[in-house]
Amino acid sequence: MRSFYKNFLGLIGVIVLSIGCQKKEILSSEKCILSFKISENASVIAQIDDNLGVIRLSVPYGTNPKKLTPLLTVSDRASLVPASEVPQDFSKPVYYTLTAEDGSKVIYTVKLSVAPQPAPILTNFDKDTLDAGQNLRIVGKYFGSFVLDVAVNLVSSTGQKSIVSVKEMDSTFIVVEIPIDTPPGNYRCNVQVKELSSVSPQAVVVALPVPTIRSVSKFHLLQGDTLWIGASHTDVASYAYQLYLQASARDMVIPLAKEITSSQRLGFVIPNQMPPNVYGISLFNQTQQKKSSTYPTTVQIYDAQKAFIRDIDSPKDSYIKGETLSFKTLNMATTKARLFQVGIVGKKQTYFKNAIYDAKSRLLVCQLPEEIVADTYRLNVTFLHDNPLEDYTVTLDRSLVIR
Repeated sequence: MRSFYKNFLGLIGVIVLSIGCQKKEILSSEKCILSFKISENASVIAQIDDNLGVIRLSVPYGTNPKKLTPLLTVSDRASLVPASEVPQDFSKPVYYTLTAEDGSKVIYTVKLSVAPQPAPILTNFDKDTLDAGQNLRIVGKYFGSFVLDVAVNLVSSTGQKSIVSVKEMDSTFIVVEIPIDTPPGNYRCNVQVKELSSVSPQAVVVALPVPTIRSVSKFHLLQGDTLWIGASHTDVASYAYQLYLQASARDMVIPLAKEITSSQRLGFVIPNQMPPNVYGISLFNQTQQKKSSTYPTTVQIYDAQKAFIRDIDSPKDSYIKGETLSFKTLNMATTKARLFQVGIVGKKQTYFKNAIYDAKSRLLVCQLPEEIVADTYRLNVTFLHDNPLEDYTVTLDRSLVIR
């Protein structure tokens, strides 16, 4: 029995000795954010203040802070909430809670700022030369994202500025429309984004656009008559112009009569050898090799050796039914017509009246129909001969208003 107690007490001693020799395990209290980066721009270095628990970093202009992915490394055996690589909205402070192994905690506040708008940089244009009225694409960067923040001016060689309209833009390009009335010349572009502005290093050449026919003095005229053209985008002092008359058989080219031309009207004398015909007309800038579109209304050239009706004599704003109508004439002594017939062409109805030529006054006279209705009419006079092949019609430019 005594031996049993000895052995039991010895075992108890060994157990106590063993427990006493074990070291107590120590839990880590380390809880620091060691590094902080943004995956979208890993070159940005964050400043970490462990004492204040603040992380500060600035990302380049143009970065959208609302959805960025952070990359964090932390102390061993520490846990992080929210986790690294979880996208966050850094347009406002973001808070990270770091818990050490021993359960102690620290909160870090991330404050991210976006670099301010830098001055715009203009690198090049999409074309070196363009016509006034066309679009120009300016290529560069730092143009912002709001069209209302952007103003673009053309700067002439004398330093004069003229604003242009922005048609389309993003941060790397701006499309502007060059005003149609911009004088020809070399221009630089000044781009202003808010309070910051830059001027393009190169110039763009703005050329006179294709001429446009705005008006024609008359549509029925004789060989030797002058045709006056009202046009835009012309400069008779600097450029040479021609009038193209297009017919099915052949085209005729008439030079500008500079001695009778003004800045408002361009005069072209119809050659005496111009074949009588109906022609389409267009204006040609010979210097720049630019041709206008064909004017929508044709002109008719008549034989200067034949009888011709110039216009209504002493025209009035309006006429009444049964009133006498007289026409100015030319070359009536040359005609062998047996009858003169006046055509009065309305929108719904056409009337024909015979006319009498008064050799003394050189007027062709007819009486308007009693049954004619109020309307606006086109007028023509047909010269009827014994041989129908000799018949021809002269159309007047002037309209007749019946009230």
